[in-house]
Amino acid sequence: MAELNEIFNFELLNRFFKHQTDAGSPMFFAMRTFSCLPLDFPKLLKLKQEVGDVLRGSSYGKNYGSWISEFGQLNQIWELWAYDSLADYEYLNIKLLNNKEWVNEYCNLATDWINDRNIRLMKSQYDFKTSITQENIFEYRYYILKNGMEKKWIGLLKHVLPVRETYSEVVGLWSTIAPQPNEVSHLWRYPDLNARQKIRAELAYDENWVNFQRKGRPLLRELNSVILRPTSL
Repeated sequence: MAELNEIFNFELLNRFFKHQTDAGSPMFFAMRTFSCLPLDFPKLLKLKQEVGDVLRGSSYGKNYGSWISEFGQLNQIWELWAYDSLADYEYLNIKLLNNKEWVNEYCNLATDWINDRNIRLMKSQYDFKTSITQENIFEYRYYILKNGMEKKWIGLLKHVLPVRETYSEVVGLWSTIAPQPNEVSHLWRYPDLNARQKIRAELAYDENWVNFQRKGRPLLRELNSVILRPTSL
């Protein structure tokens, strides 16, 4: 946790989430990304599935999805974990790092194969859909907005989501708390890549979606997207 404490001010974030929890806020999420060199990726994925997933289970947070990247930056593993609060997140990660089997049988081996890692701490902005299935592909889109514009942009998207979901299902919508407070992200489910391409083309002619884009695009600074394929978790 020493490394995480250098990145996040846990005292301030705990105050924030205590206030939000008292007000009935949704669950707290962490999106974890592990990047590997091409030769190391198969070894890390095998170790994760055969050792890491077994040792971690659901005792250290609730896993809502595990994927590998298909488009965008390759040789990546993405994991989405949920916690009751930031205090719960901190406590369970400390508990995990005190698990000697986890450290000796997974961490000590995985460290040599992980080239980079990223942790997004996020607050849910929409009811999360939990059915992550092997048959689907997923698109995770993450945008950086102009300073202070994330609340306005999320409001615009939530207004048009009932129309947007007639085309494909949104799995989750989040605002990032750290490390990039001007970031929003959303996860979409598609049957396959052909369906995604067809839906994206149809949206270009949907008046409601076009109006949302017209209002929302001026608030954006940077747009990113990655196509994800579920692993066996």
